[in-house]
Amino acid sequence: MQNNETDYILSCCSTADLSAEHFARQGIEYVCFHYELDGRQYLDDLGKSMSFEDFYQAMADGADTKTSQVSTGEFVEYFEPFLKEGKDVLHVCLSSGLSGTINSALMAKSILEEKIPRTQPLYRGLSGRVKRLRSADGHACRPQEGRHGHSCALRLGGAAQA
Repeated sequence: MQNNETDYILSCCSTADLSAEHFARQGIEYVCFHYELDGRQYLDDLGKSMSFEDFYQAMADGADTKTSQVSTGEFVEYFEPFLKEGKDVLHVCLSSGLSGTINSALMAKSILEEKIPRTQPLYRGLSGRVKRLRSADGHACRPQEGRHGHSCALRLGGAAQA
């Protein structure tokens, strides 16, 4: 679901640990990470492919688990339709100290700069937009620099003002 009152898309990765219902209610788009349980691959699609109950039970039962980030190609496929609609994308992802996801997103941004020349980064002016990531208990996800690296906010497009 898009936020119809603006010309931007607020986006994050499924690792934000908020529910699909919360994202829909707030008009936030998300791209899915991947995980593997005992050699079988799944999208981290917020409990659609596998219920959270089944997931945590498998872990409790000793399942072999692995995670993987969103690839550059997946980010290009994810961002491009929004940009073609003339929307800007403000994407917030994991800290660079926890994941290489920012690198995949930045490489996708470079690819999209050539295809859609109005693509540019944004690293400031996020508080009003990012507050919609606020969890049900009121805690907010805020971009910040910390001991685990830099949190990432990436702006693609050029129409919306920061």
